[in-house]
Amino acid sequence: NNLQAQLASVNANPQQAVDRQTKSLIATVGSIIQLPTNETPTVAEVSDAAQAKTQSNFFASAENGDKALLYVNAKQAILYRPSTNKVILQAPLTFSSQAATGSPATPGTTTTKR
Repeated sequence: NNLQAQLASVNANPQQAVDRQTKSLIATVGSIIQLPTNETPTVAEVSDAAQAKTQSNFFASAENGDKALLYVNAKQAILYRPSTNKVILQAPLTFSSQAATGSPATPGTTTTKR
């Protein structure tokens, strides 16, 4: 069974599965808008949109399941909605002395870091 083989592969090497998902997400979003090419983003999934909205204006239009692509070197943040295949927001990623705006450590998000 192909599904069992895929599951065994994911269980054997979860980081490789995350890498594949990240590459697929970058390819999908990159077909919609121009993305920075000199770095791999930190990817965060919105798991609690209501809480994320209270933490940062970047997540004001977020829904559960949205993906945030954070390009630290390019200082760019992108909010992408897989359910509609749309970029919801593209914004500058700014840093304060405390934390990054739209930081992947924001409560209400799940971070996948490469």
